[in-house]
Amino acid sequence: MEILQFIGQTGDYLQSAPGEPQNNNLANMARGEKLLTALRATIAQAKRTLDPARTAGVEIIDDVSTRVCDVVVLPFTGLPDTKEPLFVVMFESARGQSTNDELAKVNERLHSRNREVSQMNCELSAIDFPILILDRERRIRRFTPRARSILNVLPSDVGRPIDDIKLNIDVPDLDAQIANVILTAQMKESEVQDRDGRWYRMQIRPCEATDEHIDSAVLSLVDIDVLKHNVSDARQAEGEAEQANRAKDQFLATLSHELRTPLATVLMHAQLLRRGDADAARVKRAGEAIERGTKLQVQLIEDLLDVSRMVAGKLQMEMQPVNLTTVIRAALDAVTASAEAKTISFTVLLAEVPGTVWGDPRRLQQVIWNLLTNAIKFTPEGGRVTLMLEVADGHARFSVSDTGIGIESGFLPHVFDRFTQEDNSNTRAYGGLGLGLAIVRHIVVRHDGTVKAESAGAGRGAVFSVILPLLARPVESLDAKRPAPVLRLSEREA
Repeated sequence: MEILQFIGQTGDYLQSAPGEPQNNNLANMARGEKLLTALRATIAQAKRTLDPARTAGVEIIDDVSTRVCDVVVLPFTGLPDTKEPLFVVMFESARGQSTNDELAKVNERLHSRNREVSQMNCELSAIDFPILILDRERRIRRFTPRARSILNVLPSDVGRPIDDIKLNIDVPDLDAQIANVILTAQMKESEVQDRDGRWYRMQIRPCEATDEHIDSAVLSLVDIDVLKHNVSDARQAEGEAEQANRAKDQFLATLSHELRTPLATVLMHAQLLRRGDADAARVKRAGEAIERGTKLQVQLIEDLLDVSRMVAGKLQMEMQPVNLTTVIRAALDAVTASAEAKTISFTVLLAEVPGTVWGDPRRLQQVIWNLLTNAIKFTPEGGRVTLMLEVADGHARFSVSDTGIGIESGFLPHVFDRFTQEDNSNTRAYGGLGLGLAIVRHIVVRHDGTVKAESAGAGRGAVFSVILPLLARPVESLDAKRPAPVLRLSEREA
């Protein structure tokens, strides 16, 4: 019974109720009991039959005069955004004044509104992205089909405030944003995510009514999830490319230094020998220096060639059964002089290995030599390096530990990457191209093994462990009847 709109002069039939201003309720505004009774009965008939209903000769009695009218009620169900039927109530004067013209105008306006609503609903249904249309109080007027699935709105939500609905987008202050757009008539655009983390570009646009004031807003979403991830991937790729360029430049600078330093030594001693005025002792020292520099050059070139073969997938392996103890002893013989030169205590604990591994003996010796050389290089004079070989569950495990400068936790995941060294003055002072550990990992993986680096941090040493499968049947666990370790070399003290 709430009046939504007045058309024409209704004062002869309706009046405002006395007291505080209230809603325009037809029952409170009818002039007289007879008119109220006729209104209720006629509306009830129209509601029941959904056809036009008429009550003729209704008397309206007030203090001045008595009038007679016909009450005509037309059911109107043409608005899709209403939850209950609407009715057009007309008062037709019994004095002969015809309401046909007025009724025709009302019908034409209603049919025009119906056509507009139908056309709007058709256009909204054809739009394949979520749109919500809200009135000035942020109540939902209508929405596109896509809004139902993406925003989690239902037909029964029409007429409800948007703040009462749990939408499927993570925008806690959405109601306040819409209110601000309606108040300021300024569009707002932002990027939002739904509950599943998918990205959308949200626009809230003000809508101007015919009287040039903002009475509604349109909220729309455009899926930008793929674009968002593509941009993120592009930025990540750009960052990785920049990092690769920096690593390349840094590697070239390091390579230049590593090649130039021994060459300078070789050149200097060669010039000394060419003069021919050196005594026997100086000639001997010059020859040894030239030999050391040449060996270093050879090792650098071999590492570069190995990395090149690794990248091309052409690093050759001559696979055969290999006795790890023999390989370890050969590698130890190659680094003993380096350890003695730095007065490093060298401890080797070798358990008996009941079997062999399938591998390339020269490459496995290269792995052990690289790990031992790395430990000696980064351990200060008077430090300790320990090599241990043990067996468990059909695998051989050898580890090289030291009391050297250690590895920062942030660099541990990158310690086996090519052309990388921990970026601080301590590690740079020891030289090298950062290739040895990358070669170690590649060779170990080619032998179906694993390699791992551990360190408690800077100044606390490091441990590198390699695990390789044995060809023999699995042995008992390390904790059950493992052969006692044997001291291979005695400690060499300074």
